[in-house]
Amino acid sequence: MQNNKPGVYDVGEFGMKEKNTVYLMYTSLYIALIFVLTFLIKIPVPPGGYIHPGDALVIPAGIILGKKKGMFAGACGGALADFMGGFYMYIPATIISKALMAAVTCIIYKKTEKIIFAAVPVIIINCGIYFIADYIMFGRNYGIYDCIMNLVQTGVGIILAVAVMRIFKRINLKKEEYEG
Repeated sequence: MQNNKPGVYDVGEFGMKEKNTVYLMYTSLYIALIFVLTFLIKIPVPPGGYIHPGDALVIPAGIILGKKKGMFAGACGGALADFMGGFYMYIPATIISKALMAAVTCIIYKKTEKIIFAAVPVIIINCGIYFIADYIMFGRNYGIYDCIMNLVQTGVGIILAVAVMRIFKRINLKKEEYEG
């Protein structure tokens, strides 16, 4: 059954076992792509952090995979990049931030069918969570500085996410209603 609501890719006439395999494959693919965009494509910023385009797929993950799977993909892909990059102290903040970004995008997109309406809440979530983490670990001044960097990163991520979703629409990506 096709619709315009966030869900999972249309997997055709498969049985439930095959559908679960397809859902697992797409979720794993998003985890891997979010990891690659976060870990491999880095723009270094002082005093030792980086900004990345990984949010460009965290946001569509909430729309394409649905809320739960999008949250899982965003949290796992981002946390894996933090782990592999040696930013262990940011793993809890990344899990919370990326999961909430995907969930909020999914909820807002279900109601409006416009990804851009999720922009402000997603920016507030990402900047707010990392500000709290930085404030606890390094103090207020670093928290404010890093908030500016996260604002840039999330803004670019939203712009790229809009482009990604336009590509998905152009290739006629099909979804079906699925509560998983």
